[in-house]
Amino acid sequence: MVTMMVEGLEVAYGRRPILRGVTLPALRGGQITALLGPNAAGKSTLFRRIVGQLSGPGTVAVDGRALRDLSPQDAAQPCYLPQDTSANAVLTVFEAVLLAGKQGGSWSVTDAEADAVTRTLMMLEIEDLAGRGLGELSGGQRQMVGLAQALVRNPRILLLDEPTSALDLQRQVEVLHLLRDLAERDGLCVVVAIHDLNQALRFADQVVVLSHGSIVASGAPTDVLTPALLQEVYGVEARLETCSRGVPFLTVDGSVRRRRG
Repeated sequence: MVTMMVEGLEVAYGRRPILRGVTLPALRGGQITALLGPNAAGKSTLFRRIVGQLSGPGTVAVDGRALRDLSPQDAAQPCYLPQDTSANAVLTVFEAVLLAGKQGGSWSVTDAEADAVTRTLMMLEIEDLAGRGLGELSGGQRQMVGLAQALVRNPRILLLDEPTSALDLQRQVEVLHLLRDLAERDGLCVVVAIHDLNQALRFADQVVVLSHGSIVASGAPTDVLTPALLQEVYGVEARLETCSRGVPFLTVDGSVRRRRG
């Protein structure tokens, strides 16, 4: 299965450092890695640095090959879904997903390409949106279309920046279950930035906690999300419990540190 290594990544805006020597644990196919941290921790910047949208020191390699040496069409290139999935509002949903799947190929459309779009929309249960314009959609619907645009490309590595932020609770769970299934069935390597720590506990194989542009901790969710870390990074007093079905969850005790400023 695919393995991506991320070592010593740095990004600075002028003289202000944003990422400080970020090295991640091995990101492997078949696993979901949750990227956690408060607002402005550097999660989106890290994704953009991994895919080369931002420059700086450090290396990213997939199966031993430097990412910078791969062609844009190489199957090993990570597929990145940003938090802002704005697109041409003139396009229909079907057209937007089709164009994403073609990845700059010819203008002619094959039956196989059209079928791939239909299968992807059905997998996400949004086939009823196929003929609607992107400009007509709600924020949650646009988020689902963005996910379809990523999945139709059959990526080996998927980087998702807050993919469930605009979804209702049922849709959140459905999407995370789908990503869990794709990781296990197809060997997909999924890295997802998410704020809901309980969802990370439920669906992630490993978590990485980022704060002020540096890695604070990484490992199994129940090992990392300790009361001490939650107090240090998030400023809350919380504890890990287990429900009757054996699923871990966090309970906030109510003491919250005031933000400075």
